[in-house]
Amino acid sequence: MPACRLSGCRIGQTGECMEGIKDVAECPNYVVEGSGPASDVTLEKSGARKLDVVRLPLATAMSPEATYEVTRSSFARVVVCAGEQRSGKTTLLASIYEAFQQGQMGTLAFAGSRTLHGFELRCHLSRCQSGLEHADTDRTKPGEGFQFLHLGLLEMSDDTPTDLLLGDMSGELYKAIRDSSDECLKYTFIGLAHEFVVLLDGRKILNGEHSEAFAHATSLVRALVDTNVIGRRSRVTLLTTKWDLLRVKGKEDERARLGELEQHFLETFRPMLGEVLCAHVAVRPDKGDPMGLETLVRAWTARAEMRLPPAAPLVEVPARRAFDRYAAIRRTESPWGSTW
Repeated sequence: MPACRLSGCRIGQTGECMEGIKDVAECPNYVVEGSGPASDVTLEKSGARKLDVVRLPLATAMSPEATYEVTRSSFARVVVCAGEQRSGKTTLLASIYEAFQQGQMGTLAFAGSRTLHGFELRCHLSRCQSGLEHADTDRTKPGEGFQFLHLGLLEMSDDTPTDLLLGDMSGELYKAIRDSSDECLKYTFIGLAHEFVVLLDGRKILNGEHSEAFAHATSLVRALVDTNVIGRRSRVTLLTTKWDLLRVKGKEDERARLGELEQHFLETFRPMLGEVLCAHVAVRPDKGDPMGLETLVRAWTARAEMRLPPAAPLVEVPARRAFDRYAAIRRTESPWGSTW
């Protein structure tokens, strides 16, 4: 039976490669059950020439620890996305990658990725090779924990490179962090992100399930604030997904309802956070092109630093020990000044 080294490939069941390679024998991940790599002894006996083996990185999603190699070597923007199951979080990340496969996003161009396989696994169910009639996205599995996807981007107007690290957490992890302070403290690196994005499912706004969905989103942000994981240096965005369902004619009441929820979110968290924003996006609408995707990516890659609250003035505390007071006087009277 044919098999594939990549998880999620169903070549053993369907006989079709998830990457669309027609001759599966040419796929580097294709293996035949029971076969394995030939040993050096076998190669020597057969007289075959031993080839130099170049090991390539797996290019799957990165752990939080693995992102340090990116952040310490380039200008990187870290974006953490959190949302309930089926809120559109993984679809959002996959759609950003797919948009760059079609060409530039304005003046932003694709400049590489260290997690190509991670993106491809998330995009597979939206491809013809998946065999599905309608595009879908494989949801983030609970056992995968917290992972990051990497996109290298280039601003064509001034040749400025930017590395975008997109944090992806499962819906189960979202719930655990929302309901437990101990879980919040396990992910303190969220506070180091340039953007923390909380997704609000637009379909639930449409179906009248807005109260529960909004309560879960605010509870998550509140839990992270209460444990000091995020605070006055954090930028938080409430992102409503599936905006195409709400912007059509006849949904004025639903849009007004969303506006009230957004206003409440802003008023609640502005005193606690550095910056609070609201945005809308529709990455895979039933009709037409994606909405709000370029604006969102532009905001994430902006190099302008967020304005921080003014620092409190330093207050000089009188020295308690006589020796410290003597040293202060000597520094004042010394011709060498503070270098004394």
